[in-house]
Amino acid sequence: MRVRYALLLSLIITFIFIGNFFFFSSFHSELENVVINRVIDGDTVKIDDGRTIRLLNINTPEKNTFGAGYAANYLSGYLNKTIELESVGTEKYGRTLGRLYYGDEYLNWEIVRSGLGHTFLTQEDETRSFYDAQKKAMDEGDGIWEHSQYYRCVKMKINIKDEFVDLDVVCNVSLEDWTLSDESTKKYTFGKSSENRIRIYSASGKDTANERFWGEGNVWNNDRDSAIVRDKKGLLVDFYSYGY
Repeated sequence: MRVRYALLLSLIITFIFIGNFFFFSSFHSELENVVINRVIDGDTVKIDDGRTIRLLNINTPEKNTFGAGYAANYLSGYLNKTIELESVGTEKYGRTLGRLYYGDEYLNWEIVRSGLGHTFLTQEDETRSFYDAQKKAMDEGDGIWEHSQYYRCVKMKINIKDEFVDLDVVCNVSLEDWTLSDESTKKYTFGKSSENRIRIYSASGKDTANERFWGEGNVWNNDRDSAIVRDKKGLLVDFYSYGY
């Protein structure tokens, strides 16, 4: 009987060892050495084997908008350097989704921490870390979060179910040419208004003095998202998030 138990215990230990070996081998095999040979924009690079890498967890300003070149300039510092890539699949455009590392630096996270880009579709286990890094950059007005002279002149609240945003204007200022955007950079541009409270619906409709219609259908994610108001220069006025 003791021999049988000893044999069974030996088999269990062997399977655990083999399982751990394959687990850790699989984990480490996800990291590969690559060379960045082109920076396409602040969240997309081309590597030496021809793949296009879309950096996971982040989004950066589009071309011709405030801060558009910040992250791209940062990534250009790693051109022709050997870095580590952890790929996690592909997205709808066929680009490889990945995390980039250079020594102890996690480049995706550094972009957010330095205020060069913002969080976007973060992985569940990284959401808190990325959001906290972004919040610090935002509070300090770093990079794309440079504060407008009208910083905090608008207060926001999002109704996810009915897809609208309520804005209270608490300063004597016109919102003309200001923008409201979500994390995916869908953008609404304000026209002339003298109202202190405006409701912006995501759907299409006819504008009134207090109600505006974005015409985007559904904008706000059910789990988590952020709303960003910027002045006509692109500087931060207000930020509202949920689900983090």
